[in-house]
Amino acid sequence: MYDANILLKMSQKLRPEMKEIGVRWKYVHRPDGRLILFPVEPPPVLFRGQNKRYSPSYPSICRNFERVAPKLSELSLDDQASLLINLAKSWWFSRELDTHPAMRWAEQQNIYVNQMALAQHYELPTGYMDVSQSFDVASFFATCYRDKRGWHPVTAGVGVIYRVDYVKAPKPLEFAAAIGLQPFPRPAEHHRTSHGPPMGLDFETLPVISRIEFTQDEAVSRHFLKLFGDGASLFPPDPLSNVADRIKHSEEIPKDLIDLAIKDVTGDQFGVNSQNANALRDRIAEKIDLVDQLVVLRPEDINSMNSIWDKRKEKFVWCERGKVAVRVPDCRIRLI
Repeated sequence: MYDANILLKMSQKLRPEMKEIGVRWKYVHRPDGRLILFPVEPPPVLFRGQNKRYSPSYPSICRNFERVAPKLSELSLDDQASLLINLAKSWWFSRELDTHPAMRWAEQQNIYVNQMALAQHYELPTGYMDVSQSFDVASFFATCYRDKRGWHPVTAGVGVIYRVDYVKAPKPLEFAAAIGLQPFPRPAEHHRTSHGPPMGLDFETLPVISRIEFTQDEAVSRHFLKLFGDGASLFPPDPLSNVADRIKHSEEIPKDLIDLAIKDVTGDQFGVNSQNANALRDRIAEKIDLVDQLVVLRPEDINSMNSIWDKRKEKFVWCERGKVAVRVPDCRIRLI
């Protein structure tokens, strides 16, 4: 067990290395013909911070389940229903995201953006787990907590920092896949990436994961809280966060997304038998109201999206395809 001051020492050592991360990128063609931005020199190490250790460590889409298993059919009917509601809400956010001017620009440029990973960044329950290129960002989440009043320093207990040496995987280029251009405020400020382990696999058991646990110290927590302006610099105003919150807390959901989620998992070797689809839908309907249409994207959200994109787009549109002299605020990497 370490003293929290180790975070300050590691921060000083690692921060200079961060200056060169996320500057030079190259276009790479996906099998479907779309483009992704892949770092010329990917960061060798990623970090994840938690102000409390959870073991086993599962992604948010299946937390608090009675039992987590690789196959959906091995879960209880109630947990199957919860998982599909979580999945459908992430798809709902993705559908709303299609109206964002940055997404329309990316489509025009034939650039791929992983919308499910973005849903994770905006705190929708998904199969991803957040990791960051920045040790300081990871330390913030490891030493601070949030309530309705904002972010506060953790003063007691045990925190944990995970180190992800993904380039040490046997096939690192298969283990890490670039998710794409991320012109949205929150993911860029967090320098975040996303890791998507198979359901039922404990994050801590991956061979490229190591961790340090430390005793919380209020002075250290306040250091990282101040470093990010009491959390304000990591959570800038962003209309997408309002949309995500409405979806996350909604007690209604579009029925077509639920039907699509059920269709997606029936017949799959890791899904459920089609004979159980009706029972699963009935259980979902007991947990949340299924409706024809719901509007969560408001005119003020659209106006704010347009305004933010007008200010940020110049950082993205001057890049030349096929060359590496591409400069963007951030790029996501998904560990698969």
